[in-house]
Amino acid sequence: MKQPCNKQSVDIFLESAVAEVPRILSQFNCNVMSEDFGCFDRMHWGWKFKEMPDASLQYSINPLVWAYVMQHPMNPYYRSKLLQTCIRGGIKNWINAQHGNGSFDQCYPN
Repeated sequence: MKQPCNKQSVDIFLESAVAEVPRILSQFNCNVMSEDFGCFDRMHWGWKFKEMPDASLQYSINPLVWAYVMQHPMNPYYRSKLLQTCIRGGIKNWINAQHGNGSFDQCYPN
């Protein structure tokens, strides 16, 4: 039988997730005027090392959402307007990156 999460395991996960938020945000294109706003692939939007962004990096939204919704004394990001903007931008970028056939660009187009 699967054991429910206990408070200690939630605290450990939350501490790890909260510690990673600044690093995750450093990969995020927060320029709302950019066509790549919401993209988490800094090698594409920031340094132009790649022709297309890696859509799998949009998974970075997950820990941001977790930090946004988890009310806990050690979580300074709970209901943060900054995270809300980043999460919405990241989801919008992800939706716009999907092709009509359901595919995303990653290493190669489609």
